[in-house]
Amino acid sequence: MFNPIQRQESFKSSRKIAKNPTSKTLSVTVKWPHPKSYKANPSTLADAGFYWNPNSTAKDNVSCFFCEENFSDWEVHFDPHVIHYDRCGESCAWAIARCGVFAVDSDPNQKFRMGNDPDRLPCGKFLENHRYTIFVHGDWPHDKTKGHKVTSRKMAGAGFIFTPHETGDDTAKCPYCGIELSGWDPDDDPVYAPPIYIQLCLC
Repeated sequence: MFNPIQRQESFKSSRKIAKNPTSKTLSVTVKWPHPKSYKANPSTLADAGFYWNPNSTAKDNVSCFFCEENFSDWEVHFDPHVIHYDRCGESCAWAIARCGVFAVDSDPNQKFRMGNDPDRLPCGKFLENHRYTIFVHGDWPHDKTKGHKVTSRKMAGAGFIFTPHETGDDTAKCPYCGIELSGWDPDDDPVYAPPIYIQLCLC
């Protein structure tokens, strides 16, 4: 479920899940059990890479579309980006490149997790390689087009992650400034588009 819109939509409809084996009925219909006031709401969960995947033991179970790790038992203050990064920050490219950019329990004036760690620098090779992994995993459409200069490697190097809204879409998002761009022409250079992006972004 690479599409972030589809991930968010997964929380809206009710689902049938198998009941406990000792129950007389075979299935039960459930809805997402938590209010939007939770930090872990459909919007933040989808952005953190999760889609709703309930089961008989956890009605609020979510799964990461990238690493397939499961998370449940959400409480009102749980931040899905932080929890995903804390558990999968060494193995999941989405947790590293998207969820791991945010600062945690540090200076309230600092939004992003960087400090003196070269691996956390926005345009360092560590994060670039994980962003590249996301493009490759998502089947970036322009890698298949001969002569198209907007390759997955260039997009990752410019600071983008792949966030398609439909099959064949080339929407990409900067995890720092939040800008989403699409409709890449063969001669575009992701590093220089658009000017306002360069002025506002860390990359």
